[in-house]
Amino acid sequence: MTAVAFHEVHVAFAADVISSVMVRVQRRQVAAAAGLSDAGAYARLAELLLHGLAR
Repeated sequence: MTAVAFHEVHVAFAADVISSVMVRVQRRQVAAAAGLSDAGAYARLAELLLHGLAR
């Protein structure tokens, strides 16, 4: 199994961004703005977090 290194990030900022997106998904704002279902939006968020932070 290969270890994955992550970029160092400001944890409080990252948490705020993640929770803000989650609230927007719940309010259907992401669906209106990006045309994604809730499940699709959460999947894209997870993809962004896992692949966008990896080195």
